[in-house]
Amino acid sequence: MKRTILFIFLFIPALLSAINAPVTTAGSSGVCPGLPFSVPITVTGFTQITAMTLRLDYDPTLMTYTGFANINSSLAGVSINMVPVSPNLNKVLVAWSSVIPLTLASGSKMFDFNFTLISGSPVFTFNNTDGGGSQCEYADANGLPMNDIPSSSYYFNAAITNLTLPQPGPISGSTVVCTSQTGVIYSIPAIPGATSYAWTVPAGAAIISGGTTNTITVNYSASAVSGNITASGINNCGQGPSSSIFVTVNQLPGRCRQDKFRSTSPDCRPWSSAMWLQAGCTLLTTLPWRHALARSSLLPSVHLRQRTAVPTYTMFCRRQAISANS
Repeated sequence: MKRTILFIFLFIPALLSAINAPVTTAGSSGVCPGLPFSVPITVTGFTQITAMTLRLDYDPTLMTYTGFANINSSLAGVSINMVPVSPNLNKVLVAWSSVIPLTLASGSKMFDFNFTLISGSPVFTFNNTDGGGSQCEYADANGLPMNDIPSSSYYFNAAITNLTLPQPGPISGSTVVCTSQTGVIYSIPAIPGATSYAWTVPAGAAIISGGTTNTITVNYSASAVSGNITASGINNCGQGPSSSIFVTVNQLPGRCRQDKFRSTSPDCRPWSSAMWLQAGCTLLTTLPWRHALARSSLLPSVHLRQRTAVPTYTMFCRRQAISANS
């Protein structure tokens, strides 16, 4: 009697400490919204297996299940079904069994699941908790459940990365420049996921280096005007959102010249006829005009129009005013 009890006592732990299950992996990928993609299911340690059940969950508001493909020819009779559970949860169920134990080479792909990305960065996860863990399970050559605890050591979920580019950071660089200024540098922080960059500059400005990077060098021509500089990232999903700054382009003043005026009236004669000024420039100096009879020094009153017209300078003397045009 004692021997029988001892035999049973030793046999039960043997049933509980089953052979370790294969390691099953759902392949991760990077995807653009609106485009199809596949999640391959691969396995290692698939040795002398007689049965398999798998459950994988996903959010149908983030990606759309479109079916399966590329079933391993050794998995004859495998069953795959998608079952809605709730508005934010669908499950894909896989079932397969064979009376003859099957071995697959390490890293073999069992099948692909096909989806289309809607938005976000969803996950495709193995569910080894519902049903007491029976919805993810392998059976050995004797039909006994294999050990797959902890689940994180045996089932690896798929992470789907949305490749849509994020909003770039702010553009740094001079926001006030002059015409004909060269070598002005602008940059933005590197955009995650960007493989190239696109820039625009105001009319009359030119990017002389770095046009497809996150740092550019700009030359402003003599005819450059104020406007926006924009920058955005580019990848397989296309051109992302942009950042911009407004750049004020100031015109350089024209070169001032010396204009000389001489009175034609006998009542006024120049004590000094030289003045440095020009339309659009700062009046640097004026020298007094002297009345011929009274010999008194008077400062002229200068009226200056814009450079688009001929500037007129009016000199006031004691008896009358005279004008001279340049």
